[in-house]
Amino acid sequence: MRILLLVPPNKNKENVVRDLLYGCWCKGKRIGGTSLPPLSILQIAAVLKPEGCELKLIDAPASGLSVSDLCLDIKNYDVVILSTSAMTWEDDLSVLSSLKKAHSGLKVILFGYYPTCNPKYLLSFPAVDIIVRSEPEQIIRDLIRKMADNQPWQEIKGISFNLNNQYQENPPYPFMENLDELPFIDRTLLAKNADYFNPIIKKTPYTLMLTSRGCAGECIFCTSPLFYGAKVRCRSVDNVLEELRLIKHMGYKEVFFRDELFTFSRERTLAICEQIIKAKLSIKWICSTRADFLDKELMGIMKAAGCHMLRMGVESGNQNLLDKAKKGINLAQVRAVFKSAKQLNIDTHAHLVLGIPGENDKTIKNSMRFVQKIDPTIVTYGVLIPYKGTELFENLRAENKQANATMENNLPEAVLSKYLTNFSLEQLERYVRKCYQNFYLKPGYAFKRLICCGSFEEFKRILFAAKNIMSFMFNKQT
Repeated sequence: MRILLLVPPNKNKENVVRDLLYGCWCKGKRIGGTSLPPLSILQIAAVLKPEGCELKLIDAPASGLSVSDLCLDIKNYDVVILSTSAMTWEDDLSVLSSLKKAHSGLKVILFGYYPTCNPKYLLSFPAVDIIVRSEPEQIIRDLIRKMADNQPWQEIKGISFNLNNQYQENPPYPFMENLDELPFIDRTLLAKNADYFNPIIKKTPYTLMLTSRGCAGECIFCTSPLFYGAKVRCRSVDNVLEELRLIKHMGYKEVFFRDELFTFSRERTLAICEQIIKAKLSIKWICSTRADFLDKELMGIMKAAGCHMLRMGVESGNQNLLDKAKKGINLAQVRAVFKSAKQLNIDTHAHLVLGIPGENDKTIKNSMRFVQKIDPTIVTYGVLIPYKGTELFENLRAENKQANATMENNLPEAVLSKYLTNFSLEQLERYVRKCYQNFYLKPGYAFKRLICCGSFEEFKRILFAAKNIMSFMFNKQT
């Protein structure tokens, strides 16, 4: 069986980040033009490789390939597998329709957040054959096994499909209990000419890695629990170190850990750091964490092991909004962590959202002032979107009849933001730009950022990212 693992071209959007399963993606110049290797597709490729299939991974945006380019080659494949999201599904279906026209026998398998929440709707489009819901690797493996052997696949758990024009939804597939069973991803599948620009990286080449799935937080807006379940599952320390040694052997100089909460277990984090130091890996890394899962002692050991940036969801500078969002942290914890990071010379990335229920002009100004006080290295803002599958979405469905009517029409979920506050979506987007301007245009920021560069390459990356961010701040269309 010939399988194409596809990252489709971005027809109408730039820099769509598709590396994770659950659809918490971002795009455009707001993130400085960042692009990331497709981690979830690489993991599926690793699971399918032992099955004896003929596999090819194409990251069309990274390789500069168009829909026309794909159509010329698509008859060489039996199955195409890709992820899609609320942000990209319309464009992705357009790409798939073109591929189906070029090869009518092509089977299309979709996975990701949006297919999991909208399987019946997506299957109403002729371009889609099978929806894989939630954690996809083992489901796709089982599907391909059956297809390759010309056996019935319709009883496999975790899938949705149409049978005789009738929608079928099978029971869910259980989550993996032991993540060590996942094979290491094969980074050689990425095109040699692929360029994954990332301004927060210190050393190149860099790669992505996932050591756990899930988060201990209970934020009402997060789609992660839908994919990873209610509990955090972690790879063992030995398994993590084995992959890090492989990464180092391949010539990578930096790792971007894409875990939701890398420091979930203090004991495990310490063990990983101690093993990195003991093995003298000399590799830089970045991770995501929470203010309530850090302390200065732990941060110091992480720094010694190569950590140079901590990414945290600050979300708001207003405690009442954090409480409404069930963030589970307080502003004092945030201040303390950012202060410790500065003392240890660890860079920080603070992310905030505008539009939590109760948001108003005053709370947005409070958030801007709070960000100035904690003084992160970089900051990103976004508009809160009530995605399907989240507590926020269900609350809105129950409390607002007008919003519920909008939901039934399968309109983009971004339009639901206006039901959370007295702001329109356009007003919130304008405020996002204002927040960016408030942070990035403050006196001395650019000079301080540039003089901290450790190399000329890093200097060039920051200048390119700055150009993108400036364009975002002052151009309504980016």
